[in-house]
Amino acid sequence: MNTNIVSTTELQRNIKDVLARLNTLNEPIMVIRDSQLAAVMLPFAEFKRLSMLEKEVLKEKMEKILLKMAKRNRNISDKEIDADIEQARRAIRRS
Repeated sequence: MNTNIVSTTELQRNIKDVLARLNTLNEPIMVIRDSQLAAVMLPFAEFKRLSMLEKEVLKEKMEKILLKMAKRNRNISDKEIDADIEQARRAIRRS
């Protein structure tokens, strides 16, 4: 049996051992319920790494969007921006 797979029953009965195995292996452990993959347990360090990676990807996407918007709007004057803001405020007040 693969040590990186546990059933929900085994997890319930041996949570301390499964967590120890998770930290020892330093690899994800798949949790199976009714012969289906139900969950994946990650070492906390891996979870943090993936979270940071996701934030970096989102940050890069946002920077690209902002750059694209800046290029698209570079010829719009402050007067036009102020007029658009005022128009939006009036629309909000009416609703």
